Amino acid sequence: MTDAFVLDYVRTPRGRASARGALHEHSPVDLVVHLAKALQGRTNLAAEQIDDVVLGCASQVDEQGANIARTAALLAGWGDSVPGATLNRFCASGVDAVGQSAARTAGGDINMNPRLRLAIDKAKAANMPADNIKRNVDKATGNLEGVSYEEIRYEGYGIGGAAIIVDTMTDNRVRTVAEVRHAFSKHGGNLGTEGSVAFQFKNCGQLIFAPGTNEDKVMEVALEAGAEDVITDDDGAIEVLSAPSDFEAVKNALEAAGLTPEVAEVTMRPENTIALSGDDAARMQKLLDVLEDLDDVQNVFHNAEISE
Repeated sequence: MTDAFVLDYVRTPRGRASARGALHEHSPVDLVVHLAKALQGRTNLAAEQIDDVVLGCASQVDEQGANIARTAALLAGWGDSVPGATLNRFCASGVDAVGQSAARTAGGDINMNPRLRLAIDKAKAANMPADNIKRNVDKATGNLEGVSYEEIRYEGYGIGGAAIIVDTMTDNRVRTVAEVRHAFSKHGGNLGTEGSVAFQFKNCGQLIFAPGTNEDKVMEVALEAGAEDVITDDDGAIEVLSAPSDFEAVKNALEAAGLTPEVAEVTMRPENTIALSGDDAARMQKLLDVLEDLDDVQNVFHNAEISE
C-alpha cells in the first residue's frame, strides 16, 4: 500500500475580475507557472522527480480553455517528459485535483480509494469481465504507459428541456467534446455551457431499498450512521441520502445490520423532475442511450421522469 501526503502548497494571489483588476495583465497560464516554480523552489524538487501535474480549474473558458496544467509545466522549464491534466469540478476543482492525485498515488488499492472500490463493486454487479475492470482501473489511476487522462463534465438539455450532466474521462478533450456535442444535436438535445444545469442537481450518496424493507430499521441505522434523510417513495421503496463523504460509513452500517440496498452510489440527484411520455419519452431514452454508449463517458445524470 502506498500512502499519499501533502508536502507543500501555494495559491495564486486574488484580484478583481475586471479590466481594472490588479492581475489583469497576467494570463491564467502565467499565474500557474508562478505557482509551479514556487513549489519547486520550496521543495527542492528536480524536474525529473515530477511524475505529473494535476490542476483544478473552476472555469475552463477563453485562455483557461486548454490544458493549462500541461502548458504551465512546459513554460516552467520542466521539459516535455512531465505530463499535465486540468480538471473541472466547478468550486471543487482544486479539492478534486488533490483527491485524484492521492488516489493515483494509492494506485489500484481499493482500501485506500473508496471511489474506486465503489466503481469496481458496480462493475462486478453488472457482470463486467475482469479484464475490462482491470483496464478501466489502470485508466482511472493513470497506470497506462504514456497516456494522461482528465475528467471533464458537460451539461446540456434533452427533450422537453430536461437537464443532463455527462461525466467523461478522456485523453483527448477535442475528440470527446465533439462526440458529446454530436450526440446531443443528432438526437434532439443541446449541449449547454458550464453551470447551465448543474444547479438542478445535488451531489449526494444514495441508497435505495426495495418495497417491504423494514422502514423503521433503515431509518434508525441510517440516521445513526450519519445519513441526511430517509425518504419513502409512493411505491414503498426507501431512499437513504447522505453527504458524499459519509456514503461509505452509511452503506457499511446498513449492510452490517443486514440491510442490502438495490442501488448504492454517489450520484447527482435531481432536485426536481420533468415528466416525459410517449414519443418524447422514447426520444429522451434514445439520447441517453447514445450518450452512455460513448467510449469516454463515465456517467450520465438527468432529471427526466420517463414513462414507459
